[in-house]
Parts: sequence; structure tokens; C-alpha cells
Amino acid sequence: MPATPRYFDPLSTPELTSTIRRVFEDEPLLPLPPDAFEGWGLYAIYYSGDSVNLYRPLAGPELKIPLYVGRARRTSTSRGAESSRAQLRNRLVHHSESISGGGLPLDEFRCRVLLMDDVHINMGEGALIGTYRPVWNSVLTGFGSNEPGRFRQGAASAWDTVHAGRGRTAGSQHTRGLDTLTQAAAERIAEQITQASDAT
Repeated sequence: MPATPRYFDPLSTPELTSTIRRVFEDEPLLPLPPDAFEGWGLYAIYYSGDSVNLYRPLAGPELKIPLYVGRARRTSTSRGAESSRAQLRNRLVHHSESISGGGLPLDEFRCRVLLMDDVHINMGEGALIGTYRPVWNSVLTGFGSNEPGRFRQGAASAWDTVHAGRGRTAGSQHTRGLDTLTQAAAERIAEQITQASDAT
């Protein structure tokens, strides 16, 4: 019985997301924050050092497993004005301040950036997060969130509970607690390392 010919759609969602991820991961690693640039697109933050035990397993030679994945789009703001052309870099500057504020050595972190049109940004972000489930996107959440209003009270985010110091802990610790969150993050990182090894 003859084999059925394969159908291939190069513009299908799986093919597009695979291409975006491959091109993104071929981009060079940059210091955090990177030098000034303009544009919108995807970014990811990686750990490249040796002094933070929790993240040391991610600091391999290729730095393919991100700690955090984010995006900045051209989409108009709520006031109808176009978002700043420096919005993506500004986010990385803001993230750099959060990392330092959380007591982490900024010089041990790197980033990747890929400038893209809005139509592909969500797809690329979904591909990276879906593939890696980065620990700051999935376990130690709250890293990329805006600072709560000055009168708002509540529990600290998971990220701020583990990396306290950036002045966002107006309330109590996260309900899961420091030890539980640290263990969950370590387990997630171990899973990422295993998955990366299985894929090679």
C-alpha cells in the first residue's frame, strides 16, 4: 500500500513558532541592560554566573534555558499614543533594577533580544514560554509585574519572597513561603535541565 504524501504548511502556527524560536536562540547574548536601541519584540533573561546556587544549573555554555521571557509591543497605549520606541530596552533596564534590588549580582545575568512586528510577537513569546516554562514566568512569578500602588497592601509576590529587597514587600510573605518556593524553583530548574538533555 503506497504511503500517503505528507502535507506541509510552512505558514502553520507550529512551523512559524519553531522558526521564531530558532532565530531567537541564534541571537547573541547581551549584557543586562543592553546598550541603547529602539524597536519592539521579544526578550529573555538568562543566568550566566556562579554565585547564586539556585540558578547555577542554568549557567551552561550555551545559555539556552531562560529565567524569564517577556515582550514589548508597538500597540497603542490607553491614551491612544504609540508606545515608546525604547519600550523594550526600558523594560530591560527596569528588570536590571529589579535584579539588583533583589540582591542578585547583575553582572551574572545576560539577555537576548529579537526585534519583530507585533503580529509575530505573541506567537514567539508563547513558543518560548511553552517550550521552557521559565522559572520566573512559572514558579517565582511577580518579577515582571508593575509595583503595587503605595496604599495597596497584600502578600509579596513569589519572586519578591525569594529575592526580597526591591521594596515591593508591603505585606506578608507569599502564601507558599520562602522554603517552599525555593524548593519548587529548584525542582523546576532540574526538570528544565532534564528536558534539555533529552532533546539533544
